[in-house]
Formats: sequence, structure tokens, C-alpha cells
Amino acid sequence: MKSLFIVVALAVSVSAGAVAQDSAAPAPPKWLWIANLPGGTVKVRTQQVTSVSFSRYTVEGGFRVTELVIDTTGNNSIRIYAIEHAIQAAGGNTAPQTAIGALQDKVQEAANHAASVVGGADTVSDMASTMVIKKYPEATHAHTIEYRVATPKEVYDIYRSADSAWESGQGGTYTTATGPLVIQ
Repeated sequence: MKSLFIVVALAVSVSAGAVAQDSAAPAPPKWLWIANLPGGTVKVRTQQVTSVSFSRYTVEGGFRVTELVIDTTGNNSIRIYAIEHAIQAAGGNTAPQTAIGALQDKVQEAANHAASVVGGADTVSDMASTMVIKKYPEATHAHTIEYRVATPKEVYDIYRSADSAWESGQGGTYTTATGPLVIQ
């Protein structure tokens, strides 16, 4: 009877330890780089990275793009970018200069109101600042996984994290200030 009690007590303590281990999230492997972004999560094996690039450029329509591209040995590239008006990027005066500018401001105000009612965001800019924009068929990015973040600084911070992980081979985790995508 005494040996049965010891066996049962040992089995209970072992199973309790197994439950505690299962409930804790395991640490990611040291070779894995993870980025938790507003549009989703990126996981990259550092040994599979072939290049990490960071650039800024202006596109038609007066928008400045800050972009990070991570290429891997697979057939997909990861593109993380932020878009801002060239006027904002230059720190220029955004006051309306014409009747068209005043009309654009009114339209923006109405759109912001709609965003707050429908989308739960304070402004259309808040709602759209992390949504990927694609213009088909002219600007398709075949084999490109795209994420958009709110600011050029976030792109640069993600670049520094990805580049460091690639160069060291040690991986790591980066989470944007707005946090990872959570679907409720």
C-alpha cells in the first residue's frame, strides 16, 4: 500500500510538471527572426536570408516610400514599408493654397468622420496607415509578401532588427509599437 501511494504521488507530480511546461509558450529557436506587425507576423529562418535592403524613394502622386525588403532562398520576398506625403516628409506647410485644397480638406474631414463611425479608427489615416496598397495590374509584386507600417521610423527599426539577426545568425523578435495583428 505504501509503495502504491509513492507511485501515485510520483505520477501526479510528473503530470503536474508536464502541464506547467505545456502552458508556457516555448522560446523561439535562436535561428528564427520574428516580426509582429499590424498586418500580421513574419517568421524568417536567418540562414535562408540572402539580402536585407533599406531604401527611400518618391513615387508618382507625391508620395514618399520607406521600404525594407528581405530576400530569402525561397521564391518569396518580404516587403515592409511606410508611405507618407512628400510634403509631410519634407516638413512643409500643408495649409490649403487653393479652393481645391480647401475642398480636399472638407472631403478628408468627412472621410475621417466615416472612419470613426464605421471602422473604429480616429481618422482614415489611422485606419489606412497600416493597410497594404496594391494597384493591379501595373504594380503587382509577384512572390512578395507585403506589410505596411505607420511610420518610416518603424521601417528603419525593423530593418535594424532584421539586419542584426541576419548578420549574427541569432534571430530575435521585433514587435511594432502598435503591436501584432489580432483578429477578434
